[in-house]
Amino acid sequence: MKTTSYGTLMVVVSAVGFGLMGIFAKIAYGEGMTVGTLLACRFLIAAALFWGTLAIVRPRFTLTRRETITLHLMGVGGYAVMATLLFTAFYLIPASLAEMLFYAYPALVCLLMRWLDKEPVTVRKAASLGIGMLGTALVLGVPAGMAGVALVLCSLLAAELKSGASSRKRETRVRAEFSRSS
Repeated sequence: MKTTSYGTLMVVVSAVGFGLMGIFAKIAYGEGMTVGTLLACRFLIAAALFWGTLAIVRPRFTLTRRETITLHLMGVGGYAVMATLLFTAFYLIPASLAEMLFYAYPALVCLLMRWLDKEPVTVRKAASLGIGMLGTALVLGVPAGMAGVALVLCSLLAAELKSGASSRKRETRVRAEFSRSS
């Protein structure tokens, strides 16, 4: 499979997974799971898949101490916080509303990159973001359940801080050589 085709497939799989995340959360909550229990199960499954993949692929890579610390901070201080806020929002407001609010993410990344890296906001970017935000606003209408909305926005902020740290040019660079073991 070509690299671009594989990349496109991974984006589609990721989008489907993201879309289903709120639905599965609502089902789990309906069965009596708490946010903490659901996230513990979610991260346990992710860890098993991650370590299983590493066992099969056996990548060789090196990380400096700073890179290791940065990656840990991004995981615990970034992703874990973001997931906790988002899944708490799923508990408080409709999953569809939480996920639609989360679609403000590209606009926030654009603003963060402008602020941190002085990346220019081109007319094309501004128009694309404006159209996307307008579509989100049209779908959302007037939101109810402001506590859940606030949690989604805090989740977005946590995701932004994590993304900003990972995308900065002088931040973590992971050098990996993946080779299949026989």
